[in-house]
Amino acid sequence: MSQGQHGTRAQARDGDFDFGSTTGIDDLRREVEELRSDMSRLWNTARSASTAGNQQTSAPPPQANPPGDPLFPTASVTEILSRLTAVEARETTGETFSLGGTSFSSEPAVATYITLHAIPSCAMYWDLFSIMVCMGRGGLTGKERSDKIYSAEKGRTGSALEGELVASMTHKRPMCLYGEGSHLARLDQGFASCKTYDQWIGAGSHVSYRAELSSQIRVYTDGVLGQIGVATSPAHHLAHVLLNHVGMQWNSVVGFIDMFYLDLVAKCKFDPQKAWVLVAVCVASIFEATQPFRSKVILLENSTSRGEKAAFMWATFQTHRVIQTVIAVQFQSHPSIVTEISLFMVRERVDPKEMDDLGTKCRKAEDLAGKASAEVAESLNELKRKHDARQVDFKLVKAQVK
Repeated sequence: MSQGQHGTRAQARDGDFDFGSTTGIDDLRREVEELRSDMSRLWNTARSASTAGNQQTSAPPPQANPPGDPLFPTASVTEILSRLTAVEARETTGETFSLGGTSFSSEPAVATYITLHAIPSCAMYWDLFSIMVCMGRGGLTGKERSDKIYSAEKGRTGSALEGELVASMTHKRPMCLYGEGSHLARLDQGFASCKTYDQWIGAGSHVSYRAELSSQIRVYTDGVLGQIGVATSPAHHLAHVLLNHVGMQWNSVVGFIDMFYLDLVAKCKFDPQKAWVLVAVCVASIFEATQPFRSKVILLENSTSRGEKAAFMWATFQTHRVIQTVIAVQFQSHPSIVTEISLFMVRERVDPKEMDDLGTKCRKAEDLAGKASAEVAESLNELKRKHDARQVDFKLVKAQVK
């Protein structure tokens, strides 16, 4: 392959992580086509060499690879197979993450970035899910904070903040929304920490839980920014941009919660409690969509080596990307949310047997009404005959009295 075909890799080698040209299905398809072309060329070359060997008594010595990029020579069969494997694995290991002019196509690219910018801790980079898990429901007391710091110093992390980030990867849903006491409630209970929409918006005597969560996220984010420090390097700048996007993502999630609930109740005439549970299930599906990436780092032994840092950062980046993807399609068009809405409609649908029974009851009611109408008409005629007879008797009596 020519040197121009390796332009993106050369950028990675030089530390410029702009992988925009490799994103998307079209780029993957183009790369696969290039690999197929290389395989075909190598196959034709091998077949020609075999034919020439049959025609000649001695085969010429193999030629050296043509000159080109010394780091990326003409692809061999082994390299092509390796690249095909990497392309196929992208669906399970995540897609390219881009933010603030910086892009990462894979976990090794993150590891290279760590070395290039001497990143001290993976706790510089946070996503909305991790922040909602770590900020808790009511904050930590001074003793709890000291215990966490002590545990982090003796454990597998480099700092208390890093320990919180590592622990957040084990959570299925944030307790601040789905917790009941000290336990994670069942999903069919909806937002167990905020049981009604009135509590969410602060109607009546309620304190707005929405405003309370927004304040906690803002305070925790400010605390992380204080630990990171001023954005004096590209790595610090990326961390600041990521945290700014966390706030914007939360505002988008809040907007979806409000809009979707009101649409269900006002337009679709859903029962308010069932509508609130459906909203909670749909929001939970967003967090569920991040689990394939977060679950891969749960069993890592520590977070201080370069490889482990890269793994946690990659999980954070992929979580951010997934949430941003849901926002980009306006929530209700995302497959995860469409699935939950469809399942909800199936669960809440009217059973066909009940519809048949209702039809039978209606027909019986019509028959009974018809019979009752006939009986009323017959009774009316009988009363009229009796009335006429009484009229005749009255006239006769009246004539005799005269």
